[in-house]
Amino acid sequence: MSTATQPRPSPRRIARILFLLAAAAITVLSLLPQHDLPKVGVSDKIEHLLSYLVLAILGSFAVRERRSLLYLFVLLCIMGGVIELLQAFSPGR
Repeated sequence: MSTATQPRPSPRRIARILFLLAAAAITVLSLLPQHDLPKVGVSDKIEHLLSYLVLAILGSFAVRERRSLLYLFVLLCIMGGVIELLQAFSPGR
């Protein structure tokens, strides 16, 4: 009987997974109709700030190189712009 253990995922891999999950959650929540959103009791501007801040922090842990941070910045800007465009098709947005 072998007692070999499974290799643990690296912190960078965990950060990548969390980044992808957070990006998916932000996208879904951003495209839901206004009346389906959970009420959290803070300004929507604060919600945006916190959600994209967490996404940026997770993304910065997920990349290795300084140059990749620039790509992350561009990716998040594009993501925000595409979500803004798609919200035109979401009722109550």
